[in-house]
Amino acid sequence: MVQKKRKKTTSGRCASHRKRKSRTRRRAFILWVTALLLIPIALVSLGAYLLLSPAGNARENTYIYVRPTTTLTDVERQLQQNTRLRRPSFFHLAARYYKLGEKLRPGRYGIAPRMNTKQILETLTHGKQSAVRFHLRHVRTQEDLIGRMTGKLMMKPEELSSLLADSAFCDSLGFDPHSIRSLFLPETYEVDWDIKPKDLVLRLKRYYDRYWTAERRSLADSLGLTPIQVSVIASIVEEESGKADEYPQIAGLYIRRLREGMLLQADPTVKFAMGDFSIRRILHVHLQTDSPYNTYKNKGLPPGPIRLPHTSTMDSVLRADRHGYLYMCAKEDFSGRHRFAHTYAEHQRNAALYRKALDERGIK
Repeated sequence: MVQKKRKKTTSGRCASHRKRKSRTRRRAFILWVTALLLIPIALVSLGAYLLLSPAGNARENTYIYVRPTTTLTDVERQLQQNTRLRRPSFFHLAARYYKLGEKLRPGRYGIAPRMNTKQILETLTHGKQSAVRFHLRHVRTQEDLIGRMTGKLMMKPEELSSLLADSAFCDSLGFDPHSIRSLFLPETYEVDWDIKPKDLVLRLKRYYDRYWTAERRSLADSLGLTPIQVSVIASIVEEESGKADEYPQIAGLYIRRLREGMLLQADPTVKFAMGDFSIRRILHVHLQTDSPYNTYKNKGLPPGPIRLPHTSTMDSVLRADRHGYLYMCAKEDFSGRHRFAHTYAEHQRNAALYRKALDERGIK
C-alpha cells in the first residue's frame, strides 16, 4: 500500500514538471516572437526619428551646389562642411535608400538650419532649387555686364560672351553685338543657378519687352527714335549728370543736336571709348581717340549704350524738354549741375569759367 502511494506521487511530480517546462517554452517562444516584431518597429521608429530630426548644426542658411559632374560623395562633403552633419553615416544610408546619387540634378539648393534629413533629400532629389538674385545697376561695359550676370551662376563668362557676340543671335532679338546691351535693364533679377546663357538672355528680354509698352514706343516714334536709340541717349544723359531733374533738359539738348546734324560731343562717350571713367578733365588728346563711341569724331549716336541706363532716365528721354539749347557745360562750383547755352559764344564763356575752376583746383 505504501509503495503504490509513493509511485503515484512521483508520477504527479513528473507531470507537473512537464507542464512547467511547457509553459516556460511557450513564454520563451512568445518573447522571441515579440522581440522579432518589436525590433523592426524599434528600428523603423529610430530611423523615422533620425530622418525627421535636424540633420546638421548650422545656424544660418547655406547652399549646396550641384554640377553635372557632382557625385553623392561631393554632396555629402559639402553638407559636412556647410552644415556639420550630426550623423554622416545615417545620412549616407538614407541617401542611398533615396537613390540620391542617381537623382541628382544640377542646381543651387538652399539648406535651412533646422532642415531634417528627409527634407534635404527631397529638396535634392526633386530639384527644388533656390533662385539666384543679381542686379545690373551701375554697369558700363560688356565685361561688367557679363561678370555681373555670370558671377553667381554656373555658366562660364566666355559662354555668355560668345553668345552676345553672335550676330545671328543678336539679330534674332532685334539687336547687334553693340546694341544688345540695350536689352538689359538695371533691375534685380532672380534666375536658377544652372540657367543656360540663351535662356538667361531670353528671360531678361521679357523685362525689356514689359518696359517697352505701346505708349512708350509711341513716344519714341514721336521723337523719331527707336527703343535702342532711346537707351543710348539715356546712357549718355546718365553719365553726364547725377541730377535727375536735369535729365529731360539734357536729353532735349542731345535730341536737338541730332536733328541739326551736329556732332554730339559728349564727354562721357570719350571716357567710354578710352575705357577710363576716372578722367576728370577731357583734353584735346583724348578727343582724338579712334572709336565708334567717340562722339567728337563720329556723327550720330554711338553703336550702343555707354552704361545700362535706368528706366526712369529712359522715361526722361521719352519726355525730353523742348527747348533751344545746343550746348552744356559743368558748373564751376562742381555741384554736378550744368549751364546750358543757345549759342557757341555763350557756351565758350561757360566753358571758360569751368576751365578756370579746374585750374584753380589743380585738376589736369
